[in-house]
Amino acid sequence: MRIVAIDPSYEKEGLGYAIFEDEKLTSWGTIDSGVEKDASFEVKVSATIDALNARISDWCTPMRLVIEMPEVWGGFKAAMSSKTGVLHKLFFFVGALWYWAWRSDNIVPVLIPVRKWKGQLPKEVMRGRIERSLNIKTNSTHEADAIGLGLYYIKNQKAE
Repeated sequence: MRIVAIDPSYEKEGLGYAIFEDEKLTSWGTIDSGVEKDASFEVKVSATIDALNARISDWCTPMRLVIEMPEVWGGFKAAMSSKTGVLHKLFFFVGALWYWAWRSDNIVPVLIPVRKWKGQLPKEVMRGRIERSLNIKTNSTHEADAIGLGLYYIKNQKAE
């Protein structure tokens, strides 16, 4: 079974993904929506899902699409994300990704809350751990988080 893990982002830096075949990491990268930074939220979400759809059509199915589900944490940074609407938009985007996958043939969406697989570990720390443990180089924290999420899913799906 193919597993595609997604660290969601609708911003210009792109959505990180990691592909696992037979539980082995085979590739990773970033899907860029291709829209300008000042584009509307709706345009960013639509363009990112279109870009993901185009990429997945190259990947073949069936697959599990494992998506990191954001959560609200206590603390100043989380409060600011909530006040600015950034966190609400990310929740909406994850819901749109899940719905898109659910409506697709042969794609089973799986949501994993961030607290379950990495907790409050900063993205740069996770990136360093992933790169050292697998002896690889990623282009972004989103790619590293997607790899970590996929590894978590593979390890823990056996326990279910």
